[in-house]
Amino acid sequence: MHLPFSLWHAYSVFLVILTGFTAFSKDTQIEHAGLATRIVAIIALIFLAFTSVGYAFHSAKGDIAGAAVIAWELLAIYVNQTHPKVIHWVAFAAFIVSLLAIVKALFYTVRSRSLVEDDGERAPLIAGSD
Repeated sequence: MHLPFSLWHAYSVFLVILTGFTAFSKDTQIEHAGLATRIVAIIALIFLAFTSVGYAFHSAKGDIAGAAVIAWELLAIYVNQTHPKVIHWVAFAAFIVSLLAIVKALFYTVRSRSLVEDDGERAPLIAGSD
């Protein structure tokens, strides 16, 4: 039940940033992005990376699907952004940070589930007969 809303919310966060660049930046077919646009783009990419990390560690289980959506979008920016190169490589670094957060969240989720299953205090009070 939670998965579709998680995917939608993460994609919406990305679309808000993308729409801002589309609405307020210059047409890159006519002239290249200026220094201010590059700085704002780098800040936006860093914001998306931290948002992905925030999704991954949102709760005890984490919102790994939302973090994966943002990581996938950062990878798409890395693949499709060829000029300027600085945005290309910052997108790649942001993708790596997001991916590491997802892997760490998955590790802790799997580890915590295995610890809960072995814990005798959380065993059912009434055992069913086999």
